[in-house]
Amino acid sequence: MLETLAGFDTNKNEIFRLDELKNLRCFLETDVNGYENLSKIINYIDTKEMPLSSIGMRITCCDLSSEEGFILLRKLFTNRNIHELVIRGSIGRSLPNHESNFSMNLMVLIVTKCEIEEYLMDTLEELPILRRLSLYWKSFMGRDDFPCKRISSTQGT
Repeated sequence: MLETLAGFDTNKNEIFRLDELKNLRCFLETDVNGYENLSKIINYIDTKEMPLSSIGMRITCCDLSSEEGFILLRKLFTNRNIHELVIRGSIGRSLPNHESNFSMNLMVLIVTKCEIEEYLMDTLEELPILRRLSLYWKSFMGRDDFPCKRISSTQGT
């Protein structure tokens, strides 16, 4: 009766077997590699009879800059059970906007190589319990000044 699964890696484990974990409540430190795997994981999360209470995900090698990718990204940001999200790869011009019914439970957001162009503060202000925001290499490519000092102060409590 497994309730917590940590360290699931889509490069090493078959996603279709997740359906067999009927009592799963926590899905932590999940490594999702590629668009197709991300789509399957999100479908699993969305269709699970008993919702997961805590989700942490690291997404790599996944181009989310297409319209289909942005739909997946919006699903991630609106899932109320995702507490930690790490994205490494292109997501297009911006994060989903705050009108997308953002998850109010996102505590950690780490992005690298996302090449975001639009101003982020309006979006980030809609994440009230965000405790850690890390913007790494090529995260923000916009021309507007970005308030780095204000952002760095959100790390920790």
